[in-house]
Amino acid sequence: MLKMGKIYLTNSFSLNMLNDNFKGNIFIQRNISLNDVKKILENGFINAVGHDATIQLINTLLNLNLKANRVAIKMVKNDVAIIVQIKERLPEGKILNENEIKTLYESNKIQFDLVEV
Repeated sequence: MLKMGKIYLTNSFSLNMLNDNFKGNIFIQRNISLNDVKKILENGFINAVGHDATIQLINTLLNLNLKANRVAIKMVKNDVAIIVQIKERLPEGKILNENEIKTLYESNKIQFDLVEV
């Protein structure tokens, strides 16, 4: 990873998140550790996670106290996104408790990825 611009925490990545005139490479690192996520986020970040259940999951795993923040982002060169994803479909309306979140993470069903533009 080179120099970082803005750092975003989100639960998805789309090409629509790139500045309209973006030209360049996109670096993706899959399945980064919680320790690496904490190190990247420790100097500040923009929370762009708009779902309460995902915020609860992030707060539990990273020991944070975030609130849902549904915002559109436009990434430019050197910006980084940390993306949290649940790798299996949960039942509609399912709210995970702390033990369920930790069990899903430990069984590799919750993953953090890094995208750098």
